[in-house]
Amino acid sequence: MGIHCRINLKPPPNGVFLSGSVITGEIKYAVDEVTSLKQITLSLKGIGTLRMKKRSASRHEKSKVIYRTEEYVNIKQVLLNKDNGDGNLEIGSYTTPFKFEIPERIPPSADIFRKQGNHTLRYKVEYFISMKFEKTAFFSFTKRFRKDIKVLSDIIPTLPRDAMIFGERKNLFQPFSSTDSIVNLKSTILSSVVRAGDTIQFEYEIANNSHVTVKSVETKLIELVKSKKRRSHITFTKSIDGTDSKSGSIENGKSQQMITDIRVPEDAYTINACNLAERSYAVLITVGLPMPHMNFELTIPVEIMLKSDNVVEIAGEDAPPSYWDVMCEDKKELEMNKNDLDGE
Repeated sequence: MGIHCRINLKPPPNGVFLSGSVITGEIKYAVDEVTSLKQITLSLKGIGTLRMKKRSASRHEKSKVIYRTEEYVNIKQVLLNKDNGDGNLEIGSYTTPFKFEIPERIPPSADIFRKQGNHTLRYKVEYFISMKFEKTAFFSFTKRFRKDIKVLSDIIPTLPRDAMIFGERKNLFQPFSSTDSIVNLKSTILSSVVRAGDTIQFEYEIANNSHVTVKSVETKLIELVKSKKRRSHITFTKSIDGTDSKSGSIENGKSQQMITDIRVPEDAYTINACNLAERSYAVLITVGLPMPHMNFELTIPVEIMLKSDNVVEIAGEDAPPSYWDVMCEDKKELEMNKNDLDGE
């Protein structure tokens, strides 16, 4: 008994919506008894949350927690308002078409959890269609229905698309010698901007003018996630599986030149249109040195845009509905549960 609702979307070709595109569909709802309502509201909502936690080393001290939220879209359509007339909803079924335009330059849907040392980060962006029935009775709960949607948003590149040269050098300690002991690393990347699913192409050269043998040179793609809060200096680093390669040793007085490429995963993309957090990528070249010397690294930033297949327009509005999805929540706020953000 009560209110029943179904939210139908006309889906895009790849199952995701792009920023700047149009969402269309229809709402079907029904009541099996005369229901007094204050208001019926249909909305497109987008909410981001960031939760960072620093676990205390002492069990007698409380962990430090930062929690922030951000709203990206909140477009409402009022379907019924008691102030404008009769607030009674008669027994029967109702159908209402809807159309929403997703704003440009909003962050894409995301659910990222990272842990590094005693720090954890949970960054989440959700978009959904909401249908809310507000009852007039004081002790009656508001009925909410929700349909989640996945939104992708491309970036405006800030890095150059032309070839760029990067370099790093390591001066090794050599006792009882006045001769410099240096390992030079130089790398050229053809373009710092690529699309997901494409290839990052670069070359590097090692000149081992030191007194030791370089053990190895490792290359890989890494992901870097960090809060945009000014007081936070923690960057959560993660190696991307399947992107690493390793070369052999280089004797002192020798050089090595390698041409390398890294295939970018299709689900990787840079996130920067957000005031809560950002996700970036870089090529990491690590030169392995023997003990007691420390390895040294060269980091080459790259920006990853959406996969080419996703940069398409939404299907025409005349496409027929393909499915119905239902979700009803009683007495529940339409925002993320903070308890779920612990990720533990």
